[in-house]
Amino acid sequence: MTQKKHILLVDDAGVYLRAVMGYLEGLYDVTPVISASMAKLAIKEKKPDLILLDCNMPKVSGPEFMEQLRADDATKDIPIIFLTSRDDAATVKHVLELKPEGYILKSTPKEKMLAVIADYFKNH
Repeated sequence: MTQKKHILLVDDAGVYLRAVMGYLEGLYDVTPVISASMAKLAIKEKKPDLILLDCNMPKVSGPEFMEQLRADDATKDIPIIFLTSRDDAATVKHVLELKPEGYILKSTPKEKMLAVIADYFKNH
């Protein structure tokens, strides 16, 4: 049996975090956390195969956290797909300039979200 891919799910919105956990459970090994500081601790414990990262979080935003990860040799290669409810041009442009592996709107249906994640793993 092949080992399930490990996804670190980072989102400060508990309801959304639980919903996405429900989508991913059984398919992936998922670690949910509600902040960048908790995500750092989780990465030290077990390096994820992918991070699903909320853009808008208190204290450290998703883009700021991604920049911190990219600045550290130990974490610079961890792939990141952003999760966000914001689809305004300025936000999209800023996030895509960081060169994440993807960008998923929180309004995306479950099946489409799962397809984006599965496609990422299939192609990498």
